[in-house]
Amino acid sequence: MGDRRRQFYTKQLAQLEEELAAVEVDLETAATELARLKLDKKAEELLGKIDELEKKLAECDAESETPAVRDRGFEKALQKLDFHKAKATAALIRQQLNQEGGAVLFFLQKTKKQMGHFCIEEVRQVLLGDQIVDGQVMGAYRRYSVDLDSAISRFDEIEFLIRLASYFNLEESQDLKILQQQIRETIRTSIDEGTTVFLEIRSLDDLLEQANFLEWFIKEFWKPLIDEVSAVSQKYKSKFIVALVADSEILDCTLPDYPASYFCDGAAYDCYKMLDLPLPDWLESDIFDWLVRFRTLSPTLKSEDNAALKRRARKIHRDSDGTPQNVCANLQELFR
Repeated sequence: MGDRRRQFYTKQLAQLEEELAAVEVDLETAATELARLKLDKKAEELLGKIDELEKKLAECDAESETPAVRDRGFEKALQKLDFHKAKATAALIRQQLNQEGGAVLFFLQKTKKQMGHFCIEEVRQVLLGDQIVDGQVMGAYRRYSVDLDSAISRFDEIEFLIRLASYFNLEESQDLKILQQQIRETIRTSIDEGTTVFLEIRSLDDLLEQANFLEWFIKEFWKPLIDEVSAVSQKYKSKFIVALVADSEILDCTLPDYPASYFCDGAAYDCYKMLDLPLPDWLESDIFDWLVRFRTLSPTLKSEDNAALKRRARKIHRDSDGTPQNVCANLQELFR
């Protein structure tokens, strides 16, 4: 009975996420203030329903007799604490990807202390909501997760391509052009078969610190790849989603030499450029809102009123300085 209930809630959640994405796109082009107010009201109604379903799903996991399922359920609940701006960015381009297929390149930094892996999962759910059933992506879908943390030794383009090629089961080569061609062909073939590809490249810190790597990646690797992908993705409306992930903060957008020309935003989406996904600190109000939604996961907090939860949120924020990694550690201690 528990599995059927969870499946029902998950399907409902996917439908609501679809509706919300459509409303968010309409908001961007609302012609009048009255139209905007109506869409705002609709968005708030949908967000309320989504919050309720997420809470019910978390409760299903928390009530499981299997400890691993309970722990996974709590992790999924923590994942819902924030990332509103990142999800809004994903929602802006979701409709285009669903209608026409195509590619998107995300960039995230400071991911260790800002819980960036949670953000990636939330954004993935927004983009692939029409394929997710009972928490799993259905249909033609491949996910590759490339971790360069301990594998990279030379910190150059050839080493990056060698590591990437190994995850696609391609033979190693020291020829930069041959490697690039093989990787492009492998990805293009997957896209041409109607497969959604999600590629996460983690621990890019050392490479990004190399002066010419980002320029090489955008101009020499990404642009030729997208030229080929774009030509075939529309046939099956395939999606090619890539996330470049740095553990620490590498690029300082306040500096004069910040490569702004390599970035775009959700409102002016350009598949040849990167979309920066913000990972801000969490506010006291974020923590309070989360506690209100998920207090039923804790026997202690279940009966507490909003005033008591506000005090807890204030203390957690004060103890953690709003750093997501520290907030999560405090919440895990509280719900243990």
